[in-house]
Amino acid sequence: GRESRSEDILRHMITSCAKDDMCPRPDKVTFNIVLGCYAKSSQYGSSRKAVKLLKEMEQLDQKPGWRTRPDAITHLLVIQALGRERTIAAAEMALDLLHKLQNQYMETRDEVVKPNKIHFNAVINAFSNTSSRLNGHGAAKRAEDVLQEMHDLYYKRNQYDIKPDRVSYSSAITGYANEGRPLDAERILAMMIEEYRNGDTRCKPDTIAYTSVINSWAQSGEP
Repeated sequence: GRESRSEDILRHMITSCAKDDMCPRPDKVTFNIVLGCYAKSSQYGSSRKAVKLLKEMEQLDQKPGWRTRPDAITHLLVIQALGRERTIAAAEMALDLLHKLQNQYMETRDEVVKPNKIHFNAVINAFSNTSSRLNGHGAAKRAEDVLQEMHDLYYKRNQYDIKPDRVSYSSAITGYANEGRPLDAERILAMMIEEYRNGDTRCKPDTIAYTSVINSWAQSGEP
């Protein structure tokens, strides 16, 4: 597949550089392009390969002449790859990666590693995609926890680019809908409506949000 071929070429570049200092070295952009393939891949093991590439970038960056320091885009692509695995373990790994990036930014204030709401939405989506009526009630709550974290960062720590939006709320609703928990799905929708009524047009509920809540009732078996 394109993922394997992309990494094969990357590996060839790295191997060539080990033998000849004059060979072109892959940089952050090169790695990010390969990670982009894994972020879109449905092949088994793609997320693990993405995590491995991230660690390799960190290691290479410590060597003289290498410019492979992972940035916010790098981390987003790995988080998205983990989200496609649809397991609790991968979603938790995505959350850990987000917190690592957030802490790195708080320590350095380097805009290159600053996460935004897209990173948080990707983690919410990772948990929501994992939720189902078969795996117990846990993943949807974890998705809501991340939504609440976004809310707190915005209102309590003034991180304005992390305010939850329509995607954030809709993904959390989907999590509860997948678990057959209509009351919780409806509660998140009510939060979304309140934000919209308070003037945030980015939280205006759309058809997807309402349909998810309706579907959660239809699938719940509630009288």
